[in-house]
Amino acid sequence: MTTSSLPILDYSMMATGNNYVQEYADYRASSAGGAYRPIIVDIEQLYDQFGYGIKYHEQASRNFLKLASNAWDVKHLFILGKGANKTYTRSAAKYQQWHGGSNYTYESWQALDLVPSFGFPHSDYLLAMDHNQFIPRMAVGRIAASTPDHVRLYLKKVKEFEAVQNMPQTIEEKAWTKRIVHFAGGDIRIQDQIKYDLDNLANLLATSTFGAASSSFYKTSTDVIQELQKDVVSKVINEGNALLTFFGHSAPQTLDFDVGKPEQYNTKGKYPIFYAIGCNSNQVLNLPTTLSEDYVLIEDKGVIGYLGTMWVTELSNLSRYAQILYQNLGQDYYGETFGEIIRQTMDDYTINASFITNRVKEIMMFHGDPALRLYPHPQPDYLVNLSKTSISPNPLSLQQDSFKLDLTVANIGKAINDSISVAIYDITPDGASFKIKSLRIAAPKFEEQFQINLALQKSAAGKHTIEIVVDADNQIDELEKGETNNKASVSLFVIDYDIEPVYPNNFGIVNSQVITLKASTTSVFTAPINYYFEIDTTLHFNSPIKTGGIVQDAGGVIEWQPNTLFQEGKVYYWRVSIDSTLTSGKGFNWKSSSFTYLPLENEGWNQSHFQQLLQNDLRQYIIDTATQLQKIWYLPFRIQGYYWSFWKSCF
Repeated sequence: MTTSSLPILDYSMMATGNNYVQEYADYRASSAGGAYRPIIVDIEQLYDQFGYGIKYHEQASRNFLKLASNAWDVKHLFILGKGANKTYTRSAAKYQQWHGGSNYTYESWQALDLVPSFGFPHSDYLLAMDHNQFIPRMAVGRIAASTPDHVRLYLKKVKEFEAVQNMPQTIEEKAWTKRIVHFAGGDIRIQDQIKYDLDNLANLLATSTFGAASSSFYKTSTDVIQELQKDVVSKVINEGNALLTFFGHSAPQTLDFDVGKPEQYNTKGKYPIFYAIGCNSNQVLNLPTTLSEDYVLIEDKGVIGYLGTMWVTELSNLSRYAQILYQNLGQDYYGETFGEIIRQTMDDYTINASFITNRVKEIMMFHGDPALRLYPHPQPDYLVNLSKTSISPNPLSLQQDSFKLDLTVANIGKAINDSISVAIYDITPDGASFKIKSLRIAAPKFEEQFQINLALQKSAAGKHTIEIVVDADNQIDELEKGETNNKASVSLFVIDYDIEPVYPNNFGIVNSQVITLKASTTSVFTAPINYYFEIDTTLHFNSPIKTGGIVQDAGGVIEWQPNTLFQEGKVYYWRVSIDSTLTSGKGFNWKSSSFTYLPLENEGWNQSHFQQLLQNDLRQYIIDTATQLQKIWYLPFRIQGYYWSFWKSCF
């Protein structure tokens, strides 16, 4: 076969055997799997066709990949199968010398070398590199599957991982795809530096196109390994995250900040990528089982990929590599496959690189499918996060003229540098809608909180609906699904806390020395509040005999019995108000009434004080408040059947 007759392919799968491998290739060829043009390559055939028949020789893979890159322009190489350290496969005694124990023989290690890697320390990237080049021709990843079932369960997780893009555009289903978690380890000498580096990485993703929100946990102990607050961490991880990053001392089977076992987390359908920044953190080719394999090759739990090192290196090199990776992930190559982002990071890392720094690129390994994309979003999607949006006070008194809206606007899509319009409406109980606020805010990268004072529409008490519309002018090109989630509403219950005097009747006659003043609230459903009563002999309520009381009660009839010795023939004014804290700083909302104490009279109507007369609708009369005399202005009028008399003593 000549190179010109080769099919067009862009995704190579290197494996041993064919159990579930064909099913994986079929998925990658489907639209759900990315519509790739995959090819399955059996490692046994490569030994014969490209390795001169020498089994387990890695040069067979190198020769094939050179052809694949030149002839097919393959973008991704996915290796399915565990490999083994050549030092161990050639000498079981060497393994026992380094790791102790006698359980592993030459034959047992040879059986683990299903798809060989290259070099020492091992590097899958070296399989795809040219001589004296430090950038692989294609993105590379591997799962260290030692059984067909490993391929099956990993494919199942990949399908769930990539189905997230089709989930509804809601906070619950998509916000977690923009969250990351950082674990800072290290010994006491470097903890501050690691914390500083991780905080910078978090800020880099927060301000980038990724627009990430981060949670951080820091090692504070001098112990070799510090355990996490499991309840707190479990809650954060179970809510879903795109990326878990550890930075500290590490080994193939442990980290110095114990993140726990994958079994303790419920990540089904919300699988993150684990990035372990440390030495020897991803030695899936050096040991029978590793932490990386525990997290990746577990069904319905764990992570979808694990990036880490196969050997030792320096903190500064790891930090620089991480910074470039985050920059590419969040900005420069946002939306590209994770394998391609790693390859671009290696390319960017080459600038001014020494032998030591170049080795960092070679010893990195991605334990996962390189064609995975870390939950990218092609466009922004703005909506209200109702779980973090509230109104206060709520319920609101009708006597108040404003309220506060604590608004959280979220972006569960791509972050952009722009501004968006927000419109707020009050839909009153009778169905009328009033726009009460328009504003423009900086477009959130992930979430932003705003505190807005709003005016209350005085139409009526009852249930008001405060409707919030983000991107109200529709100027932002959002995700198609996102155009339908721009509106959200919060209920505001407006209660008329007002209270009115009801007994004694206004201008009434009272003939009992023991008087219970009664007032009725406008709504009988109000919660208990303070009601204020006052009684005096003047409508100004400023005489020395004024007295008052406070009654705390729920809605209905509110009663207060004044401790007053009533004088015969005296007019008494009394008033009642809700608590002044419910009137937006306007003070008490007094409602007044009056009565005359006449112990020898029957109950009835009486006005015996000029301040009572002032409350009348006077026609052809005025009240001289200086003399408290009524002046009659003569105008010709005719009254039939009535006789009018006026006595000075009445006033």
